[in-house]
Amino acid sequence: MKKRGSDIMSVLKEKACIMAFKKIYEVLEKVEKTQMENIMKAADVITETIMNGRWVYTFGTGHSASVALEPYFRAGSLFAIDSLVDHALTPISGIATPAERLEGFASILLDHRKVSKGDTVIIVSNSGRNSTIVECAIEAKKRGLNVIAITALAHSKAVTPRHPSGKRLFELSDIVIDNCSIFGDCSLDVGAPSKVVPTAVQVGCTIMHAIVAQVVQNLVERGVEPPVPWSANIPGADEHNKKLLEKYLHSKTYAPY
Repeated sequence: MKKRGSDIMSVLKEKACIMAFKKIYEVLEKVEKTQMENIMKAADVITETIMNGRWVYTFGTGHSASVALEPYFRAGSLFAIDSLVDHALTPISGIATPAERLEGFASILLDHRKVSKGDTVIIVSNSGRNSTIVECAIEAKKRGLNVIAITALAHSKAVTPRHPSGKRLFELSDIVIDNCSIFGDCSLDVGAPSKVVPTAVQVGCTIMHAIVAQVVQNLVERGVEPPVPWSANIPGADEHNKKLLEKYLHSKTYAPY
């Protein structure tokens, strides 16, 4: 590794690995203090969506796709949640950056998945500026979906939209949950040319599970058994999950049993 000499020096008094945890805790605490009202609103909308026999979708691009995929077919989540994430929009495709800036992609995706009025979509994007994200929100609204955003307002408000509408995700959504990440996402300055410890994915996944937990509680309070998957690696899980999948399997593209 190339050294840059004495011009780089750590600015931290503590070990960076310890500070990494502290930075995540700080952002989570901020979310807990400032975003709980909107998290509960999102849970209420999703509860009604499920009670009405409709579907909940998640969508994200780049590393935000990790957050969007987190509640999909996940132990402790809900079988009523499906994901619109496409391989081309994920980092492992190698083309995520140009794909997320491509106009028309989201519209094709929504048509292909046959989303419809009364469904809900949770769109995850730190910047909320790219064409595919903005188009997903616009087209979802046209189709009568409830649109929930998980985004970084500090970042999104500081950048210009890449979609011709001139809008960003937070300006198009019914409910906006701020993940409270800073501009650029990375939170820790160790004295290197670039900061480290991005917070959006860890915090975004926690927000997702907070929403799901509240939805499950809402359903229980209404006397409805929540369709919660078990871990596939515990006894009885195959039978439990297969029974629920008979009602909640969205397509034959994912049929594990």
